[in-house]
Amino acid sequence: LLNHMLLGGRTGEYLTFKQCSDEGGSIKKGEKASMIVFGKIREVEDPAEHDRCLRLLARKYMPEDEIEGDMQRNARHAVVLALQIDHMTGKHVREK
Repeated sequence: LLNHMLLGGRTGEYLTFKQCSDEGGSIKKGEKASMIVFGKIREVEDPAEHDRCLRLLARKYMPEDEIEGDMQRNARHAVVLALQIDHMTGKHVREK
């Protein structure tokens, strides 16, 4: 969900070359990057927020028609954590 939030609600684990180009960025062969996020984490205790977060995650990895049944069977067993970001840092390297 962190990536989902950082990408402004857009889905995806990675940024594709086309997505980067469309946003005005550039990627050269062999380039890699990493990001470190600092902040405070808390357990989500509000049932509505808990279920909303689980559904966001489920929509990314499960067929839509399986989500509700899985929520009914398993949502109560899931622990959802929320990260309040204080700051982020990262590095960009080009490997030869």
